[in-house]
Amino acid sequence: MRVCQITSKHSRYDQRVFKKMATSFVGEANESFLLCADNKLQEINEGVNISSIRAVKENSFNRFFINAFGWKRFKKESLKINADIYQLHDPDLLKLGAFLKRKGKKVIFDSHENYENVVEKAWIPKLLRKPIQKKYLKIEKKVLSTIDGVITVTPFIKRRLEKINSNTIVIANYPILKSEKTHLFSNFDFCFGGNYGSYNHKLFLEAINSFQGKVKYNLVLNCSDKELQEISHTTGWNYVNFHRGPIPYNDLEKIYDKSAIGMVVLNYSINYNFKEGSYGVIKIFEMMSKGMPIICTDFDVWESIIKKYKCGVCVNPNSKEEIIGAIKMFVDNPSLLQEYGTNARRAIEDEFNWQMEKNKLLEFYKRISYLNVNIEVVK
Repeated sequence: MRVCQITSKHSRYDQRVFKKMATSFVGEANESFLLCADNKLQEINEGVNISSIRAVKENSFNRFFINAFGWKRFKKESLKINADIYQLHDPDLLKLGAFLKRKGKKVIFDSHENYENVVEKAWIPKLLRKPIQKKYLKIEKKVLSTIDGVITVTPFIKRRLEKINSNTIVIANYPILKSEKTHLFSNFDFCFGGNYGSYNHKLFLEAINSFQGKVKYNLVLNCSDKELQEISHTTGWNYVNFHRGPIPYNDLEKIYDKSAIGMVVLNYSINYNFKEGSYGVIKIFEMMSKGMPIICTDFDVWESIIKKYKCGVCVNPNSKEEIIGAIKMFVDNPSLLQEYGTNARRAIEDEFNWQMEKNKLLEFYKRISYLNVNIEVVK
């Protein structure tokens, strides 16, 4: 069976699209392809055949243009690959899915996040957000109702999308399980890697500032020059070790290794179904995999993990007092770092790892293919 992952926005070496999805189909019975948009040379990496179309410079105008018409750029190359099943990873590729379906191909859409969240995108003018959301949801409903299956990363998105396509499954974005050295705790430093709009920077920096240097903050931030200027003038910035993101995952791991506590205090938003939360935020599971205790938002799904494994503290992301209290708990009780960190690693080994999700993915493909193919599922 020939399987092709297509992404318009993600890196060819993206952790989910390449390292998890594409490599899962490398084997004697399958051929695995990945089509991206970085304008780099064709290659075979870890058994995956990677090719690319022309990259487009990212800016607000091009985002609008690509979302409306960019899928057409993939038509020729996707047909050239001639896969049995195509898995599409970005909302602007929905119309490509409809095109491939008309060509007799089997198509899966992978909803990495809740794309109703277009109303929260700062780069879209406010007056256009609602009309664009309405237009997108109309296209989503039309296309998803005709394709062969939908993959998503967390239950609340599944509940929404399975009303459109009953063949919808959760394949959570858990980390690939690998052996780790015992995490060393030589400080009380925090780490976070993500986007500027993910959480209340001012509030967290003020909380860090109250410890007057006893706690440092290893921050990897994807942000504009304007956003960096804004945050760098916040009280507490002098306790920040700043890294401009995005950075390669290997470099991010080194920052994890130098930190004591993972900080994932994300804002309530439509993307996380507000208080419910999501299993799709990989950074919390990556940090736990490294054997680090966690301070995180009191999302329902995260709170259940934290309580079950006693591996961190949940806080209201809008409460500076709760954030300070969580930090103080570890500062006053250093032995909890190792205890909670060990528990976090056990949670990943027991439940929240990619190996378990991979088996679900392969079974899902088997159901969709209707082909007599030998896809080995690891027990």
